[in-house]
Amino acid sequence: MDAMKARAKAGFLHTTPATIDMVENGMRAHVPDVECVHLYDSRIRASNFRAPPGEMPRENMVRYLHYAHELEHEGCLVIVSCCSLMARATAFAQQAVSIPCVQLDEIMLEKAVKEHTRIGIICTTEHTVPCVQERLEQKASMMGKRIELIFSVNTTAFRYFQEGKKEAHDSLLVEEMHAMEKNNVDCIVLGQIPLALAEPAFRSEKWKVPLYYVNGEAFRHVAQLMDGKQ
Repeated sequence: MDAMKARAKAGFLHTTPATIDMVENGMRAHVPDVECVHLYDSRIRASNFRAPPGEMPRENMVRYLHYAHELEHEGCLVIVSCCSLMARATAFAQQAVSIPCVQLDEIMLEKAVKEHTRIGIICTTEHTVPCVQERLEQKASMMGKRIELIFSVNTTAFRYFQEGKKEAHDSLLVEEMHAMEKNNVDCIVLGQIPLALAEPAFRSEKWKVPLYYVNGEAFRHVAQLMDGKQ
């Protein structure tokens, strides 16, 4: 990219501050020529957790629509949601802007469905289960294939995450992943985007099946979407 030109911008929507640094580090490592524009709203997660699992609060749909307009006006070439609960809101916002709106883990879920049938999904809150299930089943339907989903939900790990006990959270997450592996799954999907923050813990382990989580491939996919808008 010409040093005299303004850097291309990618917009990121966050519902937890933990994903901001994760995205900054990931984009810097894999797509260094892109400027990241972050919007964080703690009210979104609060609204999500007040609602029953699988239900998208109307106010969060409106918030994502509003923020999508803001990021498009800011000159972003793509809008990326960093919350696994917000896929419906992301699709809703897409109808109102002319740039791509995607979930950060979209390419990883798509790849898991394309390459595997019996899929294990690790979650730390029951709110994630119906959201991820819906997305995986939609992808399978579009591909004309049947899949089997096996979920694991460990709410203690979520509590550790909320309390900032990263080592305890990561250790428990790895335990859940090893337990899932024993269920004869074809692969393991980390069902929440922030779970990728535990990568240093599970990367040091030996795994018999592929792992799908937000990594370099997800950030490079963001860059590919931007290339189509330049």
